[in-house]
Amino acid sequence: MTELGENELVAGYFSSAIMDFAAAEGALRLCTHADKEDSFERAKEELSRLGAITRHIPTYAKQDAVKAHWREHIYPNHPKLSNEKAGEWLKDSFPELSVRKLSEYVGQAKKELQNIPSACKT
Repeated sequence: MTELGENELVAGYFSSAIMDFAAAEGALRLCTHADKEDSFERAKEELSRLGAITRHIPTYAKQDAVKAHWREHIYPNHPKLSNEKAGEWLKDSFPELSVRKLSEYVGQAKKELQNIPSACKT
């Protein structure tokens, strides 16, 4: 995936996270009724969850980039390649990730392909 493509992917995650934060902030502002404390705690938990998602945006973007690269460049020519071997091949394109993590992402991509109806596969 090109640097521009990765930036667009990260921007999409950020815009989604910002919308989620706005919704959580709105929930915080609505905490003025009788069960104020309970609502406030739920809103705080939601903000914490969204904060964790936001912190991991670059990780999710890199994971999507690895899966896309595997689907486009390795799977069409070597569909029966093991996760570990595919991880080793991907190491050249993604040197910042370990072979173990790359293998994990390949396994996730394979599961996602299995969940697609056969008529939709290319």
